[in-house]
Amino acid sequence: MESGMDFLKNIIAQTKAKEIIVGVDFAFGKGREIDANKLSTLFKNTKIVETEKINSKKISTTLLKEAVSSGEMTLVYALSPFHYTVEAKIDAKSIVDFTNQIIPNAGIYACFIVVNEVRY
Repeated sequence: MESGMDFLKNIIAQTKAKEIIVGVDFAFGKGREIDANKLSTLFKNTKIVETEKINSKKISTTLLKEAVSSGEMTLVYALSPFHYTVEAKIDAKSIVDFTNQIIPNAGIYACFIVVNEVRY
């Protein structure tokens, strides 16, 4: 498992980030080793923002994950500018692998499928 510092270096290198925006209570790494203040000393273009709420709940990754899991896609789209996507591999026996993904609750959803690089 990589350290918080290694993760930070890798994510900045991979994304070519010019600015990082985090909440006041943000932290990552083992034992929350890098918090918002430490991040701002390590990466000069860090912006720390106050906590925002929606329906009296703190907007956070946890809230977004819970909304996806419970199928509250209207809330998901209110919280995120991106369409929620799920990527899966289906083998010859029709076994679907959703490893490390949050699957929405049962419901009716619009979807696209890509087979041999053709989108349907």
